[in-house]
Amino acid sequence: MKRLMILIVILSLSLCKNLLADEGMWLPVLLEAQYDDMVTRGLKLTPEEIYSINNSSLKDAVVLFGSGCTGAIVSEQGLVITNHHCGYGSIAKVSTVNNDYLTNGYWSQDFKEEISISGLTISRLINMRDVTNEILSQIPANATEQQRKEIVSKISKNIAAENKTKPYINAVVREFNYGNAYYLMTYEVFSDIRFVAAPPLFIGNFGGDTDNWMWPRHTGDFSIFRIYVNQNNEPANYSENNVPYKPKYVAPVSKKGVDKDDFIFVYGFPGSTTHFMTSKGIDMNVNHINPIAIDIRTTKLNIIENASRNNDTIRLMYANKRAGIANYWKKMQGETVGINATNAIDKRYAKEQEFITWLKNIDSLKKYSNLLDTIYQYHQLIYDYEYIDRVLYEAYFSNEITKLIQRTISDIKDLQKNEIDSWQSKWCYHINNFLKNNNLELEQNLFNSTFKYLDSLSKYLPDEILKTKVNATKNIDKSIFINIDEISEACNKNKINPKKIQKDPLYLLTSQLLYWYSKEIWPMENYYNNKLDSLYRIYTRLQSYYLPPNKYYYDANSTMRISYGNVKPYNPADAITYLYYTTINGMVDKALWGEAEDYKIDSTLLELFKTKNFGPYTNAKGELPIAFISTAHTTGGNSGSPVFNSKGEIIGLNYDRVWEGTMSDFYFDESRCRNIVLDIRYMLFIIDKYANAQRILNEIKIVQ
Repeated sequence: MKRLMILIVILSLSLCKNLLADEGMWLPVLLEAQYDDMVTRGLKLTPEEIYSINNSSLKDAVVLFGSGCTGAIVSEQGLVITNHHCGYGSIAKVSTVNNDYLTNGYWSQDFKEEISISGLTISRLINMRDVTNEILSQIPANATEQQRKEIVSKISKNIAAENKTKPYINAVVREFNYGNAYYLMTYEVFSDIRFVAAPPLFIGNFGGDTDNWMWPRHTGDFSIFRIYVNQNNEPANYSENNVPYKPKYVAPVSKKGVDKDDFIFVYGFPGSTTHFMTSKGIDMNVNHINPIAIDIRTTKLNIIENASRNNDTIRLMYANKRAGIANYWKKMQGETVGINATNAIDKRYAKEQEFITWLKNIDSLKKYSNLLDTIYQYHQLIYDYEYIDRVLYEAYFSNEITKLIQRTISDIKDLQKNEIDSWQSKWCYHINNFLKNNNLELEQNLFNSTFKYLDSLSKYLPDEILKTKVNATKNIDKSIFINIDEISEACNKNKINPKKIQKDPLYLLTSQLLYWYSKEIWPMENYYNNKLDSLYRIYTRLQSYYLPPNKYYYDANSTMRISYGNVKPYNPADAITYLYYTTINGMVDKALWGEAEDYKIDSTLLELFKTKNFGPYTNAKGELPIAFISTAHTTGGNSGSPVFNSKGEIIGLNYDRVWEGTMSDFYFDESRCRNIVLDIRYMLFIIDKYANAQRILNEIKIVQ
């Protein structure tokens, strides 16, 4: 045994030479392996100051904003800062053509002017607890993958239920690295959230799609909300009697700024990574699945853009949907470029071969020497099913018209003979709701334009569905779901016949596609995914032996993590070197010389620039900084994450990654991967000098 451990250490250290120090997203309760390195690089805090269960700590100021972003509490009255693009949907929701807070910005003058956002929640992590043994000890050794999942689900629900001690407490057990570990996460969920302030869109989204995922960047990507609670400082539903939240910890905001090579750390809720994915899996996703999704989303974006260009009502109605489509559309393109430019697939394959050699040199592990070949085979076997799934979703089932058809199919399926009147009332409600929340002409264009992508599935579709598809293609203009405005009129006259609906060509096609997917595609996709999960569980467990403790981390899964690195420039391509920060000078240059519609500024900001009225928010050169980049490992969900200096003071808000490094979800390369951060001094400048919002500025806990 001693000889085996020596061999493991030697081979792990040889691998370590090629691993990058800044890769990793660490659970704060498992930070010990990284702590010494963080201190060596400049950290001044103790582990207890970063994360504590018994005492207030930095983690109490870091919150889950909605379900997919991060925020930070920066005042004694529950003020939360996050990215503008995280608040985008909420701001659009309360905006109208007459009160367009999305375009014009909003700065509440007092508590009464703060706008309630229905449905938005903010969650504070109370604690996380390792429950791995509680779960794994109850799984029989001979359990199938499906049985294993059912057992885990049942036990996890029981553990969560036992810890949901109050109505506003959310407890959930999260799986890590394919089931090698499980942690219970307990949250305090706040449901009375109010919109406090946001800059106008030209600041909050400066650069728009043109600059999305790009560097250099000049986006003032921030918005401000407030948590309200009942008189006992407990989460509660909206009430006029609720009061601002008194937090356990307030994160200080620093005006000092950053310099090249400064140590920083990011605290947030990164969404999803698959950094253990094999070379075959990366190739399948990036070079085969992504291209079709990119093509379909390009079609959708062009249609929405053309309809929105001269129509403010449509622009606001589709602002959030368009942003959602565009964000991942550009990210997928960057992934492909980054993976291929760094030769990541070949490099990952070479590492996998080193790992196999390691296995073969250890008698007790030789039985796993074919593990990677088996994983490769299953990635090949699942490909067709993943391709079908992606095309069906992107081209068909994500369309609003198809969603209405699906809802109709579900309602008719449950329809009883004596319920025709109530069914008709319900269905007419869905129709009118569709027309209220969507633009019919735009949705018709989206449906017709993406419908053609079903042709790429022709070789997979059964003959019966192919015939139905041909009929639907010929009669698509006659479908009641394309002419929904006419159905709305029929609703008013109570002339809706469900039997007629069931003969509609799109109803028939959608019904058959749903049945085919649920009976033939999803079961096989699920079967192969279960196989891959069980194989990756073994693979990642072996990796935990193979890698030294400070190099083995869990994939992101929307749980609280810490990543860290240094402020650094980068060189993404031959003869191109980018500085580590941007200033308002670059923003004005883009506005004056850039051709893109996304580069516009108003006279107020331009005058502040001309007069150099930057206040105390400049760097040592007298420049007004806007953003900076670092080597910290981030992903989706880190949007809005506070970026701290060595003393635990907020110096920025994470909001993006560089386009050339978006492949970091699969493969982290320190030479190309950079996270983009809003310099907090620019946020303070906008609040102070641009908006004159002294009420908000005075409330933020600012330190020198």
